[in-house]
Amino acid sequence: MNETHSDAFVFFGATGDLAFKKIFPSLQAMARRGHLNVPVIGIGRSAPNLAALKDRARAGRSTLRVVVPADDGARLAAVYRAGEVLSREVTAEGVVLTVRMEGWRARQLSLTDGAA
Repeated sequence: MNETHSDAFVFFGATGDLAFKKIFPSLQAMARRGHLNVPVIGIGRSAPNLAALKDRARAGRSTLRVVVPADDGARLAAVYRAGEVLSREVTAEGVVLTVRMEGWRARQLSLTDGAA
């Protein structure tokens, strides 16, 4: 069997919402796992320069609003471990956190910890 190898991964729409929400987090996950061993070439219209495109790619994470009951320390600790807490507020409904995390962590947190 003949294996094929790509010289690069090229995708169009690198400055769009789909790239921001889905493609960049997926590429980051592939790179972390060692499955992305080719250069990535993103083509987009609205980035003024390479630095702006790189910043947008790094920001390709989910931001969630999570409500945790004030007496549920285990779930609160899980939220803090899962991402970067941007804000914290104690309300009548519990501890309200705004958390930035990679998309796969956001899905895992909502499935395993019952976060809203």
